[in-house]
Amino acid sequence: MAEAVRGWLAGRKATVTVNTYSQYESAFRLHLNEALGNRDIADLTRADVKAALRKWQEAGMGAQLQNRTMLVLRCALDEAVEDGILAANPAAGIPLPTPKKRRDIPHWTASHLGAFLAEGERDQLGVFWFLTALEGMRRAEGLGLRWCDRHWTDDETACRATIVQTVVPDMADGGAPLVQPRAKTRGSQRTVTLTMPTLEALKRHRDRQAFQRQAAGDAWCDLDLIVTNEIGEAVRPDSVAGHRRALMARAGVPQVRTHDLRHLAATTMLRGGISPALVAAKIGHSDISLTVGTYGHLVPQDQAQANAAIESFLSGRGTRR
Repeated sequence: MAEAVRGWLAGRKATVTVNTYSQYESAFRLHLNEALGNRDIADLTRADVKAALRKWQEAGMGAQLQNRTMLVLRCALDEAVEDGILAANPAAGIPLPTPKKRRDIPHWTASHLGAFLAEGERDQLGVFWFLTALEGMRRAEGLGLRWCDRHWTDDETACRATIVQTVVPDMADGGAPLVQPRAKTRGSQRTVTLTMPTLEALKRHRDRQAFQRQAAGDAWCDLDLIVTNEIGEAVRPDSVAGHRRALMARAGVPQVRTHDLRHLAATTMLRGGISPALVAAKIGHSDISLTVGTYGHLVPQDQAQANAAIESFLSGRGTRR
């Protein structure tokens, strides 16, 4: 079985991201290989796979890791079926645990958000907090945004930002920042029209970074990134949480995760009556069903306007011949 998985991994290395490959490889090396690596795949049974899964569960393995480990096994055995080595996949269709639903997010008022953003502007990450809390960008998107990706009007009264690059932790290098010339998914690649507070924060951040660049001199690392450390390098993604916790403590607001700020942007738009389709386009959901599934309970349920449109159509007021 180990040989089959290694063969499958070799074929994936050029087709998935560095981090995805690292996650697949570690799931095999740390869990799958120990449990089933020496088994002849021709003799592997459904009961064997279930026993391995049960052992992982009893050891406290999380649902997400169980799903990932089983994905590697299932795909490797699928390939063996395609190659005629196996008649059927013994790992196919085995029920897997469902990852825990997202926890409830502490409620933030407009005052909470205002206090946090005011404090956030004094942080090294600066405009990053506006990009997450007001524009709904993911952490990787905010850290990966470049100056060349924003497009001002001539009078700088409006600005659009194009999401084409991300910064993620390099799992193979201890979480060091890894610049990826791609969005998370094809649907995540999008152009975002920035809100006025973000636009103004971006201008102030631009001026501050110009001073930092001058102070750093030849030490400045010119990656064209908007959000950087003191010498222009990409920010370590795992350092963002420390900045966030300190900022929220100083601002006196309830502690939430960085990703919760993205949720805050989405819920604010939906509660304001913005259609799920527009919200999905803004925050980069490739499928509107994901937006509705995540935030559907926040979509206004008043159907009076919809009823009025139908009634107008039936009465002839909504048609022109």
